Amino acid sequence: MIHVSSLSALNSVTTRLKSYDLLTLLSPDTPQTDWREFACERHVRLAFHDIVEPVPGLTAPDRDMMQAVLDFAARANFNARC
Repeated sequence: MIHVSSLSALNSVTTRLKSYDLLTLLSPDTPQTDWREFACERHVRLAFHDIVEPVPGLTAPDRDMMQAVLDFAARANFNARC
């Protein structure tokens, strides 16, 4: 099962789960977070701006980042369909 949460609600969402993996997609401008309080099995953190084309001064998602998302899902045994 996939749970989607805002960063502000993450603690209340994860408290109800026995175990979980955590995929965090944040802007590079988001203040640092201490992730140790989230006792997750696996945590993949990616930081990029929500853009589809390169913009000077911003971080666009690249092939490696998107592959990390796909690998995360594959290891969690999710079947993605388009």
